[in-house]
Amino acid sequence: MDSNMSFIQLPMNQSSFTP
Repeated sequence: MDSNMSFIQLPMNQSSFTP
């Protein structure tokens, strides 16, 4: 489940990724 926390660590500024 580390994948979830991995993307969370990234800055929210990058809205390129949409969950």
